[in-house]
Amino acid sequence: GLLMLLAARAACAARAPALIVGVERRAELAEIAEATLAANRHHFAPSVRFRVVCAEASQLRAEAPPAGPTGPAESAATATPAPLPRRADVVVSEVFGDDPLAEGAIATLGHARDQLLANGGALIPNGLTILGALAVIDTVDDMRPRCWGAPGSTARPRSGCPGCVLH
Repeated sequence: GLLMLLAARAACAARAPALIVGVERRAELAEIAEATLAANRHHFAPSVRFRVVCAEASQLRAEAPPAGPTGPAESAATATPAPLPRRADVVVSEVFGDDPLAEGAIATLGHARDQLLANGGALIPNGLTILGALAVIDTVDDMRPRCWGAPGSTARPRSGCPGCVLH
């Protein structure tokens, strides 16, 4: 819901009509997004419409719009996502937890780029940098957490620290 509200704010600032589609994997999160949007609907122009989809992002597809007039998209959490009316001008993704390779982020963003994004559209984020460092661990004991004293301290690790849950 939060990213949808930010997108709606951007659409209003640009005085642009928008269909903002949010995707949540879990039904309870889709319901929370619906409630958040309903509580904030009065802040946005009628030309800004919302749709919450309860599905895996990889299930979404975009189709050409049907011939003839269409009514406004209703905001509804759905179990089987209907195709999007067209490819998106902007796809904003929040699929990163503490492990950017988890949650299928690379495949999800690839699907969004290939199946959902219009030519010339923006994919946000559009890149990922992973930094790593090598470490040498001589024994399993070297892998146990140790208390290094107070934050910012240069003290050496101590065993049996009062109140320390690590030793």
